Order: sequence, then structure tokens, then C-alpha cells
Amino acid sequence: MANAARHAPGSRIRVRVALVDGALEVTVEDDGATTTPDPGGGYGLTGLGERVAEAGGAFAAGPRDGGGFALAARLPLTAGSGVPE
Repeated sequence: MANAARHAPGSRIRVRVALVDGALEVTVEDDGATTTPDPGGGYGLTGLGERVAEAGGAFAAGPRDGGGFALAARLPLTAGSGVPE
């Protein structure tokens, strides 16, 4: 949520975390920036996508129809992951 607040200040942010069919699904959506966003630094969405892929998951991010931005990650849960299946 910190990144959504930084890149889309003033937006409403919705976060969803769910266990679905043996995987952890996380979605973050905002309804669009109301002020000038901070360009930030770091590895951003590319780095996040790479880390999700290394864990055997799937990642997508981009603009939403009607404005705003969304990202979704799905991470498979395996024995020893520390998250109950």
C-alpha cells in the first residue's frame, strides 16, 4: 500500500489477500491519482515480477479500465513455505 500511496496519492486503494486452490493471491488496485505522483526509485514492478516468477508464481500489473492501476500476484504454497495450506 505504501507504493500505491506514493505513486497515486489521494487515491482510494483496495487490497485483497486470499488463499485460493493452494496459492496465495494478492491484488492491489487504486482508482487513479488526484495529485502528481512521486516517481520513486528502486526496482519497481519489474523487480516484483521477477521475485514472484522466482517463487513459481504469476504477476500482472497495468492500468485499469476507467482509470487507476492494478497489480495481481499469485504465489503457489508449498510445504515449508510458512503459510498454512
